[in-house]
Amino acid sequence: MLCCGCSFGSAVEPRPADTEQPQVASSEGVIGPSVEFLSIERPLLGSRPGRRERTSLRRSGDGWKIEEPVTADADEVTVTRMLDALWGLGKARSVASQGSRAALEGFEPTSAIEITVVDGGRGPRRVVLGPERRGKTYFKVDGKTGVFELDGRIRRVFDRELRQLRKRSITRFDPAQIERVKLSNAKGELEFERAGEDRTFHPIGRTFTNFDVVRAEQTASVLAMLSAVDFVDEDPGPQVTGLRDGAARVTFTVRENKTTRVRSVVIGSAIEARRLRYLKTQRSPQIFLVHRHIVDFLIARAGDFSRTDEEIRALEQARKFARAHAAEHQKRKNQAARDTASHESTLPERYQITKPLPETVIQALRRADVRNDADRTR
Repeated sequence: MLCCGCSFGSAVEPRPADTEQPQVASSEGVIGPSVEFLSIERPLLGSRPGRRERTSLRRSGDGWKIEEPVTADADEVTVTRMLDALWGLGKARSVASQGSRAALEGFEPTSAIEITVVDGGRGPRRVVLGPERRGKTYFKVDGKTGVFELDGRIRRVFDRELRQLRKRSITRFDPAQIERVKLSNAKGELEFERAGEDRTFHPIGRTFTNFDVVRAEQTASVLAMLSAVDFVDEDPGPQVTGLRDGAARVTFTVRENKTTRVRSVVIGSAIEARRLRYLKTQRSPQIFLVHRHIVDFLIARAGDFSRTDEEIRALEQARKFARAHAAEHQKRKNQAARDTASHESTLPERYQITKPLPETVIQALRRADVRNDADRTR
């Protein structure tokens, strides 16, 4: 929601006092132990003065939902940071009357961020974030007199666009949970599934001389961790998004808690200027924008999963080299740990340590000890 010329109540109007204002006693004085609702109203940069944006969030089960200006899942990490920041306001200091005039500026609707909090058992509590100066944030709280300052830049936690508050993960699970994948696009169809004791992917209905298992695993990894760059809340139509019958589709089976579920994503047109693509899932009408280079990997043909004998040999050599290098690295690391433990036992007691030190440090300590012994014998 956009609103213009929003005003703030008298409880948070600047009111310089002749004496130093009382400090916020504790975090509980700002917000309670169980926050149920958050509303953040911030100025829109680059727009005409007084134009503001309001975003409302409400707790929903173990997570959070955005209620305004759209209905969507909220990013829980971002909301947690906001709650931590609100709790941190309890450590603020009141601003003394002398030299605090500058701190009283910056609370105008054109620049202030207004936060409304509703927690269990208490009515709404409003916090107004003012300016940030020299690493400090100035703010006011309903029901408390004066202006308070807190070390740190708190505004940036709340000064976020709507898309930054939304949950960006489209899919999120272990790639090993994907049992079967079917790619369907203008280049044809390809299906593969996990089989055998090693649970590697094998093609279905096609014969490959050398099936690219690595690419199949990479495909599963992409499907398991799809994330949105942006969101399209008003569908411009299939002529723009390309999300129509016949569009590229990936259908995959996921094993979750001893049950299997079939999911699919539809890949639409590209936005060349932004290097993005339209994408949606069968579970929601929400349209996402995702990095093009990621989803282009899913628009593959059968030939992309076939390797020549030469490529297979080169890949196997690379794997052998990687395994040998890792084994040699671990061998040297273990030897260094044994050498360090041996050297530590010969050091003077005052240099005994509990954590391994690099050989160069140990040698330096030895030289220092020799010099000290020489000085004592002179």
